This record gives sequence, structure tokens and C-alpha cells, in this order.
Amino acid sequence: MTGRAISDLTKAIPEGRPLFDGELFARPREDTLHTVLSLLEQLERLGVCPIIKESGYEISKAILRNIAEASEESMARLRKLDDLGHA
Repeated sequence: MTGRAISDLTKAIPEGRPLFDGELFARPREDTLHTVLSLLEQLERLGVCPIIKESGYEISKAILRNIAEASEESMARLRKLDDLGHA
């Protein structure tokens, strides 16, 4: 997902560098958000408290989940319109 080596990722954590810095809602990578949420859950199980930023502002995991849900609902509506031939 990140295109980086595991060694780089493990060094980035204690240094406070981003593990992932990219567009979560780009059309060709719709599954990226789910992968990021899974990564966050795994990090939290390991006792790592990651910082999540959106447009330069720190947000909570709950806010990220809300953004994800809104995005999924929007994509579902677009798919339905497309299926009906309206898009």
C-alpha cells in the first residue's frame, strides 16, 4: 500500500514520520481507505497511537471513519445511478 520497505516503516514510527501520505478517496484506489483503517487498528493493538491528519489538520479515527462512511454512501449512490443509466 505504501510502496515502502518494512524497515523504513518501522523507523518512521518512533521518528514520528508519516506511514502513509496520500489520497484516500482516489477512484482507482477505493480500497485504500479500508487498508488504512485496518493498519490503524493493527497499530493500536501494538500500542502505537498514530496521528491522523486530513488537509493538514489532526483528526480522530472516529472522524476518519465518518469520512469513510460518507464516501462509501456517496459511491453507492453513484453506482446505483450508473446502473440505472443516469450517470
